[in-house]
Amino acid sequence: MKKCMWLLAFCCSSALALGQDNDHPDSLLVRRQLFVLRNVIAAKGAQLSERERLYYQAYLDNFFNKGKTSNTSIDLLLQKYRADLTAKQVSELLQVKIDNLVKAYQYKAAYTSSMYLLDSFKTTLPEKDQAAIRNAAVIWEGLQEIAPQELTVVQDTHIPFKRDAVGLVNIPVSIGDTSNEFVFDTGAGISTITESSAVRNHLTPMNKYFEVEAATGGIVKARIAVVKELKIGGILVKNAVFMVFPDSALTWPEAKYGIKGIIGFPVIEQMGEIRINSKEGVLEVPQQPLPGNYANFGLSNLRPVINVAYKKDSLPFIFDTGATATALNAPFFKKYRKEVMRRGKPFRLPQGGAGGVNTVNAYRLPEIVLGIADKRPRLPQIPVITAPVMEEDRYYYGNLGQDIMKQYREMVISFRYMYVSFKD
Repeated sequence: MKKCMWLLAFCCSSALALGQDNDHPDSLLVRRQLFVLRNVIAAKGAQLSERERLYYQAYLDNFFNKGKTSNTSIDLLLQKYRADLTAKQVSELLQVKIDNLVKAYQYKAAYTSSMYLLDSFKTTLPEKDQAAIRNAAVIWEGLQEIAPQELTVVQDTHIPFKRDAVGLVNIPVSIGDTSNEFVFDTGAGISTITESSAVRNHLTPMNKYFEVEAATGGIVKARIAVVKELKIGGILVKNAVFMVFPDSALTWPEAKYGIKGIIGFPVIEQMGEIRINSKEGVLEVPQQPLPGNYANFGLSNLRPVINVAYKKDSLPFIFDTGATATALNAPFFKKYRKEVMRRGKPFRLPQGGAGGVNTVNAYRLPEIVLGIADKRPRLPQIPVITAPVMEEDRYYYGNLGQDIMKQYREMVISFRYMYVSFKD
């Protein structure tokens, strides 16, 4: 189940001085091929000027969860080479800086930077981008005086989980004296709670509304609430930010199904590492995350991205534990169009998310084999969506779901060392 995208995604322009081709760093940046870009920059390091290195490294560090070093590169780049950059490049770098600030819970700085961006680039920023920045700034403005989120793992923690009626992982979450069962969803941005659950948990939403784009392409009006303390097993979380949705946005009457709350990226990321044991129904959070053998994981704003191999290609996929099944997106259809049309059968695919259910044109492939870390999962009856529904669908080749997780005993996601692996 894809959730919401509320933070403006950057679309980088080409402007630096290397030759233009499909593997040129600017082209890779525009297409969000950050895993490939990392390898290209490593190989071309000696050929790049300081300005070029700072420019690309700012984006790479942002993607690989090194926000502090990303902002250091941005600040130095703007200090030394601002005159060499276009207004579009500067505005895009500032958007990356805001994303880094948000991930570091520096809401006041994120709000101040957003206002500066809107004021200084009103003639060059497209109206759509201005609206997205202004919309997100409603959140940062409301959180200016809120202390950063803190999450404490005092020992290796084992949290039993249950799967609900549609197969999503639900974990126990305590807010004060109130016990809840919330969906555990790496694909969600900010954690989410329904209005009725907010009342039941004695939460007070802020007054201002902002807009959230749902997986169906619709818009949901939401507010923000801050949970001073919540517990997930033995893990204590302070100052957790939740979006408050109308109950109707997370209820599907035709399926007799609803969601009361969702634990999303900011809480999950601060756990450092999670291990989901599908066979035993246990979520493990180790006190000390362990290094891995792969570097196949990144972040697009608050959305996890994983490097997937198909044939000889390296493809970025959204990685969403809140999706019951894997689906392939429009870029996959465009790249492998002949194969999809030859092997697949057209049909209408229902898509559910916050705000309701929609249907889109798709093809169904009888089977596909993907490469993830050292595994090659086989996925039968995979839909290939032919046109983007959300903005991110223009860049990411698919959305990996629980049908992959269930093929293995354990899945490990490390936000500390930025890898995903599976164990038989």
